[in-house]
Amino acid sequence: MLYKQNIIPGLFIIGYFFLLLMIFSLIPDKSSSQILPSVIAKSLPSDLNESQINFKTYENSTLGIKVQYPSDWIRMQNDTVYGTSINFFSIASGKISSTLGSFGIDITHTNGQQSLKDYIYSYSYALKKYHPNVKVDSLNFTNFANYPAYKMIFTDDKGFKLDQIWVEKNNTLYHIIYPIAHFISVPIMQKIINSFQIID
Repeated sequence: MLYKQNIIPGLFIIGYFFLLLMIFSLIPDKSSSQILPSVIAKSLPSDLNESQINFKTYENSTLGIKVQYPSDWIRMQNDTVYGTSINFFSIASGKISSTLGSFGIDITHTNGQQSLKDYIYSYSYALKKYHPNVKVDSLNFTNFANYPAYKMIFTDDKGFKLDQIWVEKNNTLYHIIYPIAHFISVPIMQKIINSFQIID
């Protein structure tokens, strides 16, 4: 049995598509494939790095997490019977921000019902069964926040690429998800990912 019924955290999807809608609302009435790269290229300096961005820290001892994110991003939280979803995403009014991105954390208490390895197997099976058009690009065992973890990169049926990481501590599953795209600053996202901590 899966820890959660949903395959991708709903709050993250809301934030991600909010981000995409913001981008496309700024694009003239042309094919997005024709205009999007040039619009984004103008918005992101080639030498942009995390030292140029102001970050603030979100810490929640109840949920056991700590993470840094750009100060101009907003945060949304959703509590359900399955757990808690927290989403951080950028939003700009009238322009494309240099810190475009989105980062979601899904937190579920497992009560030791299923090992992380078995969960990943069940998740992969459900993903293929209920989302046959989703392509799993890679699935690897790794280390994240100083704990054993699994990392999956997949491309959805719209062509959007997402990175997911699962890590478990003290019967709590932390599910990290964020988009991979040419218009999202890699240094900024890497700074967020590297700052993530599981705290007591």
